[in-house]
Amino acid sequence: SVHPSDLRVLIALCSGTFLASLITLAPPPFFPAMARDLHVGVPVLGQIMTAMLLLSAPLGLLFGPLSDSMGYRRLILAGLGTALATLLIFGLAPAFQVLILASVTGAVTTAAVPGPSLALAGTYFPGLAGQRAVSYVSGTAALAAIVGVPGLAAIGVVASWRVAYVTVAGAAVVACIIAFLGLPHSRKAYVPPGVAATIASYGPL
Repeated sequence: SVHPSDLRVLIALCSGTFLASLITLAPPPFFPAMARDLHVGVPVLGQIMTAMLLLSAPLGLLFGPLSDSMGYRRLILAGLGTALATLLIFGLAPAFQVLILASVTGAVTTAAVPGPSLALAGTYFPGLAGQRAVSYVSGTAALAAIVGVPGLAAIGVVASWRVAYVTVAGAAVVACIIAFLGLPHSRKAYVPPGVAATIASYGPL
């Protein structure tokens, strides 16, 4: 049997990873409609996602040591907050220029949620349970592509791409609440890592 507190942690990790994965997978199917409404070309919109992914790489290197010092909970919650901001920017942006903000907030989400969620899944649960937890969290990333994207596209067909993004933003609020209530509190006092400590943490690599 699974302890209720452990189940809450697992649900929080899975829902957060699902949402973070959807941030990078959901926009491209809507690009033709978005390009038409925002009066830009589809390739130009694609640069938003390119910038998001490129920026998430160095942020991920920074957030790894940061999670060691501040704990996974704070970092994941921050990432889910930026996921909500990203979805609202995509859904409510009056012009293409506003979408540039989404490349920054989306990059923070991509760097702050999936990796730390896997790390927490592997360290919070002991032994074989940890391996299973990691597999569940990894599986939700794939589920975002298999279920999340078609579901979001269906909303867009029935309503519009803006309604689709805002609808998922509502789901992001729920994911934030689940994570806030379910993720374990860190016993560490937050001590910002210095530049030397951040670089040293990658010494084994």
